[in-house]
Amino acid sequence: MKIKIGYPDAEAEKNLLLGQDRRQLLQQLQAVISVDKLMAIQAATQDIHVSSAIIDYVQQLLAVNSTGRCNTLIKFSSWCHITQGFSWSCI
Repeated sequence: MKIKIGYPDAEAEKNLLLGQDRRQLLQQLQAVISVDKLMAIQAATQDIHVSSAIIDYVQQLLAVNSTGRCNTLIKFSSWCHITQGFSWSCI
């Protein structure tokens, strides 16, 4: 899997600037899960075993795909995605 995150083109950027304020859009979001349920799911992820082989594989992927000054952020982000995956697997 490859994900490329770049900058929006001029038209997309213009639409973002002229569109509704993103802070207002965030205020309109409705909760899809209670705080208590989310915390229970997050706690349950602590019981999920990740084999050493999986951790080695992820580290190798990160070593190949993360270079430059964003290295630490990319690694942190990747580990966050792994733990989020565990949370989603519990839902």
